[in-house]
Amino acid sequence: MPTLVTTPGSASANAYVTEAEVTTVADALHPNATAWGDASLNEQRRAILTATRLLDQERYVGGRVDAVQALEFPRSGAPKRPPGTLYLTTEIPEPVKRACARLAIWLVQQGDTEDPFAPDELAAFREIRFGSELTISGAGASIPAGARFLAQVIRPILADLLLPAQVRVIRG
Repeated sequence: MPTLVTTPGSASANAYVTEAEVTTVADALHPNATAWGDASLNEQRRAILTATRLLDQERYVGGRVDAVQALEFPRSGAPKRPPGTLYLTTEIPEPVKRACARLAIWLVQQGDTEDPFAPDELAAFREIRFGSELTISGAGASIPAGARFLAQVIRPILADLLLPAQVRVIRG
């Protein structure tokens, strides 16, 4: 069973949240949902680790505090609300924790289904744009559930911390 290391800035950190923090979010968001609560500790930890890895693939404002830190956060220059304030270089921003928890819950809810981020559905796309708005063009095109969840739920939570996306994929 994997071990979660949530120490901000640690060279061995591998998660932004603990199981207890995700459980608190799950209880607040879905008081009647049982997927997270029914998952084994191993499944919960694996979902948290996967969620953390997925979040670390995004591009964020500011820079890592230390060259040896394992994760993207903490960061120097990470903006906080109200505007004009910054997160401490010793803390994980609350939106990152919330996004990690939401993503971990969603991953557990997917269960043992196919990879929700599988790219094989992208073959029908003529154009994909990721940014403040998600634009998809192409006859019969559909976006994988994982990419849709990231675009519609996770990225809005992280909006103040993300660099503007400039990804454009055109097929045709």
